[in-house]
Amino acid sequence: MNRSLSVFLLLGVVSGCLHRVPPPAPAEQLSPEQVLARVRAADAGLVGLTGEARLKARTPQGRGASTLYVAVQRPGLLRLESMDFFGRPQSILVTDGQRFGLHQVAEGRFYRGPATAANLSRFLPVVLPAEELVGLLLGQAPVLVAEQRQARYDPEQGTWELTLRSGPAVQRLKVDARDFKVRESLVEGVAAYDLRFSDVRQEGGAWVAHEVQLDAEQAGVRLELVYRDPEVNSAPDLSLYDLSPPQDVPVTEVDGEGSDTP
Repeated sequence: MNRSLSVFLLLGVVSGCLHRVPPPAPAEQLSPEQVLARVRAADAGLVGLTGEARLKARTPQGRGASTLYVAVQRPGLLRLESMDFFGRPQSILVTDGQRFGLHQVAEGRFYRGPATAANLSRFLPVVLPAEELVGLLLGQAPVLVAEQRQARYDPEQGTWELTLRSGPAVQRLKVDARDFKVRESLVEGVAAYDLRFSDVRQEGGAWVAHEVQLDAEQAGVRLELVYRDPEVNSAPDLSLYDLSPPQDVPVTEVDGEGSDTP
């Protein structure tokens, strides 16, 4: 999957008679490039987070839910642990953006190889390269490299709406005018993911989306990730990203396609 074609959506919920009060109309009309520059600046404030999250997954094979431990640091450091009901790790994925290691605890085996999208999909039922997966977990939307751009302010929603076009691909971004975080991104014309970022709060000097939803409609996959009080922008513990296999656990080397190597 091309990194620039991943997509994100927002589902807004309003309860009872309470109404969201949009911010006033901006004092100046921003160009698409200016809006995108502010989005990148808002994203740059969040470089890492650690903590527990609840993951719900729906795939063609069924539905399920699990607790994850997440440690993520830009540009490519990532550790994901899925845990059982008693908090015991069942599967541990670690990558430095170039290489990956996956300890399948129940299987009693450690897989190691290049950090390709195919190999990272051994942990999650989506095919994403390491840098894109890191961005997704940080609540950051990749942007289409566009040939044409348009920007429009929606005073009812209090959002900037960007339309980006490149060949048959059209990406529509909805950006909150208060914090310039992307809340919704849709892509038309090509097969792509839809994602939603919600419950955005300011923590650790950055804006953090505590809820992320990914929809891969053609693949029949939906992932919903909800963070529980993550620690934001703390000094990274580099030992979390150690790719060494556990002692006495057999190692299987795999190639970029995920096949075992001799």
